[in-house]
Amino acid sequence: MYRPDVSLGLAWGLTSQDEFSEPWTEVFADAKASSQFVDVLWSGMLIDRFVQVVVDGGRSSLPLPDRELVDGTAVGYWLKKRPYRVGRLVAGIKGGTALKT
Repeated sequence: MYRPDVSLGLAWGLTSQDEFSEPWTEVFADAKASSQFVDVLWSGMLIDRFVQVVVDGGRSSLPLPDRELVDGTAVGYWLKKRPYRVGRLVAGIKGGTALKT
């Protein structure tokens, strides 16, 4: 809930995929990853949904990046502004290290 306007809410933790694997998730000390939804709510109604990837055995989460595919292989990753901002907000609320700009 956003105190200045209690109609606005944010929720996360609903599982999207129990097991998530891409080459970039395997570089962490613990290669186990999963994904979950981050929901933006207005008066309890879903108005937007993002996916975050929980990496390093649950120690951190990152917004799911968009990717460029060539013959089914990812050759580039990037984040759009809105998923980046929502991911940064969630990291700040959870008390973790916020994404750097």
